[in-house]
Amino acid sequence: MKESVRLHQNEVLASLTSSVWMFVDEVFTAILHPPSWLEASLTFKVKSLELVKGRRKSVWTNRPEYVLDTIDGFPCLVTHQGFAPRVRTELEAKGFHVREIDCRVPGLLPEPRLDLMRGFRFSQEELTTQTLLARRSGRVALPTRFGKTFVMINIIRAYPGVKIVILAPGADLVRQLVTDLKAALGPEGREIKQIGGGSTTRFMSEDITVCSMDSTHKLDLESIRLLICDEIHALPSPSRQDILLDMPLAMKIGMTASMTGRFDQRDYLLEGLFGPVLAHRTYTEATQEKAVEQITAIMIDWPVAVSAADARYMDRDAAMPFVQQSEKMARCVRWLANEMLPADWQTLFFIQTEAHANFLLDAIGSETAVAMAKLLTTKQRKILTEKVRHNHISRAICSNIFVQGVTFHDIMALVNCALGGASTTTIQKPGRLAEVREEKIGALMIDFYVRPADKVTESASGIMQLWRESQARQKSYEDTGYITKVVRAGDLVQALVDTGISFRGSKITKR
Repeated sequence: MKESVRLHQNEVLASLTSSVWMFVDEVFTAILHPPSWLEASLTFKVKSLELVKGRRKSVWTNRPEYVLDTIDGFPCLVTHQGFAPRVRTELEAKGFHVREIDCRVPGLLPEPRLDLMRGFRFSQEELTTQTLLARRSGRVALPTRFGKTFVMINIIRAYPGVKIVILAPGADLVRQLVTDLKAALGPEGREIKQIGGGSTTRFMSEDITVCSMDSTHKLDLESIRLLICDEIHALPSPSRQDILLDMPLAMKIGMTASMTGRFDQRDYLLEGLFGPVLAHRTYTEATQEKAVEQITAIMIDWPVAVSAADARYMDRDAAMPFVQQSEKMARCVRWLANEMLPADWQTLFFIQTEAHANFLLDAIGSETAVAMAKLLTTKQRKILTEKVRHNHISRAICSNIFVQGVTFHDIMALVNCALGGASTTTIQKPGRLAEVREEKIGALMIDFYVRPADKVTESASGIMQLWRESQARQKSYEDTGYITKVVRAGDLVQALVDTGISFRGSKITKR
């Protein structure tokens, strides 16, 4: 970048009164003589949980995503490469003439071989081609079960002979990607290696390497020419967010179904680290082209009452188990698992803690499997995941280990006993249902709309917080495009009939 500034030094000096100069490479954007208001535009609020007088509270802090520096004597503002398009738009909207210089090293990536791509369904080819012809780093937003891995495979096909790294969070997703890539690209002669996620492999492939986000220290980062990052919402954590800054010569494509929803509000970093959205398909658009299943999200109206004495001390940490592990919840979950939902409907019950899992296990019955990372060895986790995948288990209580990175073809229903806010898991949990299969007769998400039952309970800050979170989940379901209703438990069956699911004896079938 500095060499490019020197190359254009005379032009910069001659035009400082009429132009703003931007120099962009695959990591940073430098704006020479930036207007002062740009600093505020690149300062974001982040949230964290901190102990305040013995209680956990949300604390907001301002985080600047830029540094002020000089390049060859020119004052400049340096920020992430991905913010360049937005910064340019803001500058031009305020009347600035922007001169943008591409500082990427030429020739690192060949022209994409679109002729090598194949096997597309729905709008996958259009979106993949759109991504590749942008010839820049950016994001690809596709709904769960749309075929994100298949798009990824064809991006790889378009770049033979290029050193490629696939980055993903979690061992399960890494192993799943390796399996899928070997099945698709192995017969074509492509070499796939795995780093991290339980693998003992020490050296990268000269072709394709799949790596867990927490094992990037094992990679030769400067040798990477194309990075494809899956589930990018997992990247902006404080321990991971600088990973991409150490890949100076790689074009970066980030893929996800959920670009918002992080509790800490660091979603803005997805734009900064990767860049603009290159291709996008909404859930509603995907259902219209029959690429994903139409999901029905039924929220059971769940009024909660607490005593005046309890209300005074009931913050969110106390309210959550009070609702999750109530006798009323046990009766409802027992009815859902053993009476309302057909026995042959594979169903996942999402929980939050080990105590919560044990509570539901007692409620549902001993035939139910429990899937929590802390309770399973790596081998046990693999075995249990395969049993669920092949529908050898019809009822499973699970933590977020089954929220992403796993494909269960026969899932008919999910029950969100974990509650929670409108986080990324709000999109990802029901996404387990979105795969279209001919024999599939259900895609049902059951949730609980927690609210205070009376004025006394409204003084319990924890119950009020759970109410706000229920409202946020409802809005997220509606905004995504799910058929969404809030009903009393006694009206649940009729609500399903009204949305196109009818009961015939013990079976539920599509109309």
